[in-house]
Amino acid sequence: VKSEEGQAYENDDLVGSVVMAYYKAKGKDGEVKKSRSAKECRVMNSPDAGMVTVQFLENGARHHIPEDWVTTHDEGLPYSGVKTVEEPSAVVKRRGRMVLELLNH
Repeated sequence: VKSEEGQAYENDDLVGSVVMAYYKAKGKDGEVKKSRSAKECRVMNSPDAGMVTVQFLENGARHHIPEDWVTTHDEGLPYSGVKTVEEPSAVVKRRGRMVLELLNH
């Protein structure tokens, strides 16, 4: 994903990763708010700065959420916006993008 200036967003590194993230829940007033607990999900894409689209593994629901709702990634490490685990190989990244492309059609 590229910004208007052509720079890649940093959350692009999370695409395909399994993370823990809060989901959209309805508050008492009917407004959408952050859930009380985080659930396991896969990052599908990062369409714009500060936002990610995730698919929750438990029920398959997809949500477009703020990046700061992502709490941990990969091996339970806290998410700080900087990828701290080993980078996947180029082949794994290409394979993940191909799967995502097939799922979106």
